[in-house]
Amino acid sequence: METARQTKRVTQIGTQIHGGDNYRRVVELVQSNAIGPVSEVHVWVEAVYGTKDHPQQGVPVPSELQYNLWLGPVTERPYSPDYIPANWRNWWAFGGGSLADFGCHFMDLPHWALSLRTPLTVEVLDGPPPRNEQCRRG
Repeated sequence: METARQTKRVTQIGTQIHGGDNYRRVVELVQSNAIGPVSEVHVWVEAVYGTKDHPQQGVPVPSELQYNLWLGPVTERPYSPDYIPANWRNWWAFGGGSLADFGCHFMDLPHWALSLRTPLTVEVLDGPPPRNEQCRRG
């Protein structure tokens, strides 16, 4: 947020499940005090990525893909179908693991329902450091 302020940039994230009827109903119940006051929130993200070995060699880049553009600021590396389309989640260079990928969706509900802003504390449990660039546990 501070960088966005300093650089006069606008940032945004979209969460597709924010628009679902079930989410809207939960927000309605919480905000109408139907469940009583909420004093603490815990969010679990149980997706696990990084079960693939690191690609040892690249293959030709598909003609329809501008791979250098897709890489962006990431250190150049040979193309592998292990990165694209959806497998980017397995690698720290392209994603931040399950918390970064799903955390925003799961944390959206309490954030919205309780009209929260910046958290006071954040704690991550059960997470050894990544190995071989993989977003994996264990």
